[in-house]
Amino acid sequence: MTFLSFLGDASKTAVALNLAVAQVEQLAIDNQWHAKVEELKALGREGGADTLARELNRVKAFIQATRLFNIVDRVIRTVTQNDQSFEDFISQQGKDTVNTSCKAVAELVKAAEVVQNMLYRAVGDSLGERATRNETGGIATDLLKALATMGAAGIAKQLPKPANVIVEPAPGPG
Repeated sequence: MTFLSFLGDASKTAVALNLAVAQVEQLAIDNQWHAKVEELKALGREGGADTLARELNRVKAFIQATRLFNIVDRVIRTVTQNDQSFEDFISQQGKDTVNTSCKAVAELVKAAEVVQNMLYRAVGDSLGERATRNETGGIATDLLKALATMGAAGIAKQLPKPANVIVEPAPGPG
């Protein structure tokens, strides 16, 4: 990624990564990085320098957002392992008492939302970008519309109440 960011400049890449220039040059040959740099340069010629810069920023943003997603996901999996893990997550030990608060849950939900938005923006799928493509929602929007229709028609009151369901955490990647 660093080699691509510097558009194939082995010297700058070597300084940024604290590697020998010869090592970077060999990595570029072994991994065919020069071909990738040429593809990026062609993209810049076709769409202008701003297109190239935007695409490089999206790649960096996607990598960072994915790393942050993995952190948030790991916390969620850890917290939802069992009841005790969840209790520990929402409890704070005071001097003489244990205080329970949903603040940690709210912060985790906010972190997940922020990471999801970062991923959407990185792949060009934010709400603003959808609007310019005249896209409307998708399955999530359709589901919300259906639920709103059910509520307005009083259908939701007729549905059976959900049973106590234990939701198992999703298995992690890999």
